[in-house]
Amino acid sequence: MSAERVERSVSLLTWVREKIEDFGFVISKTERRFALTLLLPAIVILALVGVFPSIYCAWLSFTNHNLARAASGYQYIGFDNWREVLRSPYFWNAFWITIQFVVVAVCIELVLGLGIADILIGIYEIAHFRHAPKGCSQ
Repeated sequence: MSAERVERSVSLLTWVREKIEDFGFVISKTERRFALTLLLPAIVILALVGVFPSIYCAWLSFTNHNLARAASGYQYIGFDNWREVLRSPYFWNAFWITIQFVVVAVCIELVLGLGIADILIGIYEIAHFRHAPKGCSQ
């Protein structure tokens, strides 16, 4: 590696560090610990509400558990439930209806969102240019 290249990379790192400090992104170890302490309850709640039920449902899918007869217990049956579902025409019908719904909904939301954003940008530009001092160019 040439000396010029090393110097250029060092100066780039120095420039990046200066910009980070200018924008206030550098925080001390104490501030980082405080931020993690504030985030910890949210992380725990998200794990309890989202991760645990997902893992539990995945585990139940490998058993013969029946909610109508919950007291009767259950045993491990492997992939039998999955085979039954994947062979069911009702599942595939619901799957394709869901795919169609998602595609249509995403397309409509995308067009509406871009349209509303375009309208809002137009309103902002009109208001901005109306109040801009004379001689200012964009």
